[in-house]
Amino acid sequence: PAPGQPAPLANQSDPTRPPALLAVDITDLKHPRQVATWSLADEPGMPKSGMHDLDVNDAGTRAYTNSYWTIDGVRHQGLTILDTTEVQERKPEATIRRISSFNWGPPENFGISHSAEFVTIKGRQYVICLDETMGTNAAAPWGWGRIIDVTEEKYPLQISTITLQASEAQHGSQTNPDKAYYGAHYLGVDDRSNASLAFFSWYSSGLRVWDIRDPYLPKEIGYYIPGARVDTKLAVSSSYPNNKVDYVYSFIRYRPDTGHIWFN
Repeated sequence: PAPGQPAPLANQSDPTRPPALLAVDITDLKHPRQVATWSLADEPGMPKSGMHDLDVNDAGTRAYTNSYWTIDGVRHQGLTILDTTEVQERKPEATIRRISSFNWGPPENFGISHSAEFVTIKGRQYVICLDETMGTNAAAPWGWGRIIDVTEEKYPLQISTITLQASEAQHGSQTNPDKAYYGAHYLGVDDRSNASLAFFSWYSSGLRVWDIRDPYLPKEIGYYIPGARVDTKLAVSSSYPNNKVDYVYSFIRYRPDTGHIWFN
């Protein structure tokens, strides 16, 4: 799909649809080699699936994915945890196995489970997931974030949400006429091994910074909204109805050595 566009969902039952995940061995950069694939359809009776983003643990044995599929016209999507041990070990005919899924309907009206970052906070393991709301007719509520405890990986549990007032349906009468996007997109953290800060690219709401030292009670502590100029022309695609808005939608990179936050 085009940048910022959710992957199409209509053809998930199409037998020609490619796998949701492909693992490629790049040990020899001149001769990359596909070593495994994964789709929900690998499980008996399940449909093919799609995937937008993922993160992996440091050992490379787990993938935390934003996956989606449709069963009987009902769309399922959220966090799916995959066992990638055989891929990491370069086993012949390596198999990727699903450990668990924690599904929701972002952002509680329509949209897509978009981004994932695996982190440790005070010894426990979490995945921070962001949703995305896109499209010419998109409106509040806009996609937001959630923190999911994956310490017990067979039983992932959502423990908190991360949202802005501008993302909420109750303020749609003020935000919808802007023809802009007030939803989440990508993220980064200060330290994956013991995260205390999370940084979010939030489209029209700019760069947002949250204190996540207590993942049950995350709180926003700062933001930066770059102002669009009168001659701003953002030509991404027709799904962006307002090209006079300076959107922030990249990955975030934090430089602990300088305190800089890099994004575009």
